[in-house]
Formats: sequence, C-alpha cells, structure tokens
Amino acid sequence: MNFNYEQSKHFLENTKIAGAVRKSYIERIVNDVKQIKNKNKFSLGSLSKNGPSRAQSLNFLQNKIPFEIGDEENAKRILESVFSLEKGQYDKDYVKQKQFEIFEKYYPFGKGNGNYLFRDSIAYIDYIER
Repeated sequence: MNFNYEQSKHFLENTKIAGAVRKSYIERIVNDVKQIKNKNKFSLGSLSKNGPSRAQSLNFLQNKIPFEIGDEENAKRILESVFSLEKGQYDKDYVKQKQFEIFEKYYPFGKGNGNYLFRDSIAYIDYIER
C-alpha cells in the first residue's frame, strides 16, 4: 500500500484494531511527537564539542557543497545535522544521496547509537517533507 497522509489517516480510522492502538497510530501520523523532539536536538554552537562539525555539515547539506563523509564518527555528525534542516532549505535528493552513502559505508554502525540516528534521520526528512 502506498497511501498519502489523508488516506493513511482514513485507513487507520476504519481499521478494526484496539481503540488505544488506533489512537496511538493516528496521533503518530497527525503529530509525530518523536520527530518534533528530534528537531534541533543537536547543538550547532561552538560551546558544544561536536557543534562546529555539525554546523559545517549542515552548511554542506543546505548548499549542496560536495564533501567526503570521512570516518564513522563524522558520519554521525552529518546525521545529527539533518535534524536542523528545514523544508525548502535544502535539496532533498542531495541529502538522501549522502544518507545512502552513509548507509553503504557504515550501516550497521559498529558502536553507539548510529543505527537509531540513521533511521531517525530518514524519518525526520520524511516528516518535514510531508
């Protein structure tokens, strides 16, 4: 099934599942709380250890500036910078291309929260583009 926003909501409203589960799914479609919390979750400021690296990655993503991903830690900084993107401020295909490069090189990540970060960055792009 390939539903748009309204079709997804209608489908869930008319599916025979427990009321609480249905309500939870509909709330997730209407107001994706997890993605709202992820927005600007990672500091871009110079007082943060990784802030300058994230800010640089954000600039590269917003302006389609070619760059190398580097090591796994730098890949995480790039993914963290995705959560500072706003709709219309970047080329969606370019960002997805960089996400795919990270996927090919590092997924699954060897340590830390990289796998969650990767999946959440994809979900975030989908969220702000809807």
